[in-house]
Amino acid sequence: LAAISVDYYTRLEQGRVRASAPVLVTLARALRLDDDQQKYLYELAGRSDDLPKRRRRPVQPVRPPMRRLLEQLTHTPALVLGRRLDVLAWNPAAT
Repeated sequence: LAAISVDYYTRLEQGRVRASAPVLVTLARALRLDDDQQKYLYELAGRSDDLPKRRRRPVQPVRPPMRRLLEQLTHTPALVLGRRLDVLAWNPAAT
């Protein structure tokens, strides 16, 4: 997934080679590291200054018809999930 050879990856792990910033970006993406894990990876590699800036994803709005529906469902727990399965809204019964 990182498009690097096993030999090169082994040398990176053993500290015989210093990873470049693009290699670290590729490794972080392939390993699906979160922000804290990426920061730690860059610190281990001695490249904490090269840590790429994270772009904030725009907050997905809940449309007014969906909000009205949540308000009408008084006895049924309900919540609205976004594209990335994050909770966007909920009704009092879901609390």
